[in-house]
Amino acid sequence: MAVDSPSAGIVRRYSTSDIPNSVNSSHWWSELLHELYFHVDFQSFSDDPYSGVLTTISSGTFMLTDINAAKANLSRKKYHVQQDSTSSYIFMFSLTSGFSATQFGKQNRIQPGDFTLIDSAEPYEFDQYDVARTVVFSVPYGELNDRISDPQALCAQSLGNAEGLTRVASDLMRSLVAESASFSREEFNLVSQQLFNLLSLSILSPDKSSKSDTNVRSAIMRRMRRYILLNIQDWDLTPTKIALHNGISVRYLHDLFKGYGATCGDYIRGERLKLSKSLIENPAYRQKSITEIAFNCGFSNSAHFSTSFRTKFGYTPSELRKNL
Repeated sequence: MAVDSPSAGIVRRYSTSDIPNSVNSSHWWSELLHELYFHVDFQSFSDDPYSGVLTTISSGTFMLTDINAAKANLSRKKYHVQQDSTSSYIFMFSLTSGFSATQFGKQNRIQPGDFTLIDSAEPYEFDQYDVARTVVFSVPYGELNDRISDPQALCAQSLGNAEGLTRVASDLMRSLVAESASFSREEFNLVSQQLFNLLSLSILSPDKSSKSDTNVRSAIMRRMRRYILLNIQDWDLTPTKIALHNGISVRYLHDLFKGYGATCGDYIRGERLKLSKSLIENPAYRQKSITEIAFNCGFSNSAHFSTSFRTKFGYTPSELRKNL
């Protein structure tokens, strides 16, 4: 049913056209979704055999799924969650026709070019009313929770407007799908990280906060995290500088991060470490010394950088580079 691509087994393709006529295509598609993602109730909107093609690209951390399929309804119930609780967030891009997403009592129509966010560990509903192409980008819980405060507040919202960062992210995602056969696992993971960075910045943009967040404190927190991500390479990025630039007091800034179980310094250090790891893994930076990369990521002390890196990832920067 699945065909491996030349790209080290990270690409797999599934199609209803490859199954025997004796097999119920709707049931087969439902089982496929369970195998790749989780349990859902699946219902085709037609009495005809269900038709769909699904291609996955996975690095082990991120998974991108390109789906060309007939109209249908997917519903994840509470008993499904109890059966196979997962821990991932799913970005769903509408490329054609659009779809309807429902979660946490919110229902929105996602237009072509837009995207939404779904929490896989909670019930949700997805309605596709026509033959359409949808791309799904799966991100581990920890990755998004480290970036976004209260991601559930954004679930089932229309988060894109087919312009700005959303358009850039959409173009990158389309390129990932189109060029999937040429990527190694390492290359796909690196580019996926960049896609995730773009989506994070898009979600953290002021217009998303004002539309999706009724909690003023959460909206300000998103603005702080966005500012940090955009200035993470500044070695002089201090709480005082962040607060001054954003028109709040240092005390209030610390209080914001305290409310989310971290300090501002911890968040800055964590983002710098993630950036440094991605640069060490990036073939384009192989000629750069680890000390240069550390300084480029905002660290002013190489010994402190190495210690912090090992504490977070379980190995030193030198060990990571040696094993690439």
